[in-house]
Amino acid sequence: MSVAMPTATLEARNLVKDFSLRSGFRTSILHAVKDVSFTIEAGKTVALVGESGSGKSTIARMLMKLETPTGGEILLDGKPSGTRGHALERYRSDVQMVFQDPFASLNPFHTIVHHLERPIRLHQPELSRAQVRERAVELLERVRLTPARASRNAARTSCREGSGSVWRSHVRSLPAPGSSSRTSPCPCSTCPSASAC
Repeated sequence: MSVAMPTATLEARNLVKDFSLRSGFRTSILHAVKDVSFTIEAGKTVALVGESGSGKSTIARMLMKLETPTGGEILLDGKPSGTRGHALERYRSDVQMVFQDPFASLNPFHTIVHHLERPIRLHQPELSRAQVRERAVELLERVRLTPARASRNAARTSCREGSGSVWRSHVRSLPAPGSSSRTSPCPCSTCPSASAC
């Protein structure tokens, strides 16, 4: 019996981004991104490599709809992505940024469960408070953290004890179609065993 493979894709097609720079009475154009195309398929990883200032962050910001392309388009599952209103909300619920450093991306004054519940409430507003908590606990258990640790502050968890696992919980809160459920390597540069944290 054959199993159908996921077909979800995020495609950047001929992306161009120009910035207008003003110096006194002079205006110049900075060509930050020139005709960039690539496709990210479900369950696969694409590495965007380039020297500093080559436009990597600008491309990421365009994919996140934080910058508007000067030219080209962004397609989700073969269709033009939303740019405003409900269409943009739907796009942002499907395409999100996951930052690598849990210590920089998680507010140390909030509890672990707060960090997990907030994106669930934002993207699934129809869920009740109890359902949101149930989902957060499920995510903790998927990375082998006990629910008892949910009330602890992110600052009080070491990388091996929790912060890296909370990062993995964020990754898993909206798993990509076809992605594996195995534990991801810890992204923390200070972890003594980054591959097994």
